[in-house]
Amino acid sequence: TMAPYVAAGENMLLVRSEKATGAGKARIYRRNENSWTLVKTISMTNIDTAYQTSSTINNNIAVMSDPHKTVNGLTKPGIIEIYHKDQDGTDNWGLVKTITGIENSQLGQHICLQNNTLVAAARGNSAINGKVYIYEKDQDGTDQWGEVTILSPTTENASDNFGSSVDIYGDYIVVGASGHDNTGAIYIFKKENGTWTQ
Repeated sequence: TMAPYVAAGENMLLVRSEKATGAGKARIYRRNENSWTLVKTISMTNIDTAYQTSSTINNNIAVMSDPHKTVNGLTKPGIIEIYHKDQDGTDNWGLVKTITGIENSQLGQHICLQNNTLVAAARGNSAINGKVYIYEKDQDGTDQWGEVTILSPTTENASDNFGSSVDIYGDYIVVGASGHDNTGAIYIFKKENGTWTQ
């Protein structure tokens, strides 16, 4: 049996299990002083494994991905599912949005959440350059999670694996490129006047 995959944020804990212990399931716990209470068990709509995937959660939003998922006959476009706490009922944690990448992009290689901003890495492969996608909860309409911008390094090389990891803190996004010059590199982007620049 594989150990579960865990994401923590604010007062919430999200636990996903590998196939041997419950494919396509995610359990959400809320902290109440010194104890954790199971709030919801989600049966994911399009994601059936936790292996080599990513998850992130805060008090109101849970996001899970599978970068290796085959979707509509496309090879490894990657898929992201976004759940809201009170969608279809109090503490129901219902699905509000599914995002799919382009073929071989591996969208959702790593994801992170800050308030209503979702950052999703798509590291690509030897034939397609890695990218990082930024989504906002109310971009293009309430709860639409529209794409705001796409981050790329100033010099692109598919073998760099740009997007092998990503994190956001305040007005900064840090992106890992594990294959850069065979040693790896990190890229730092800063948000100024609404624009993210390297």
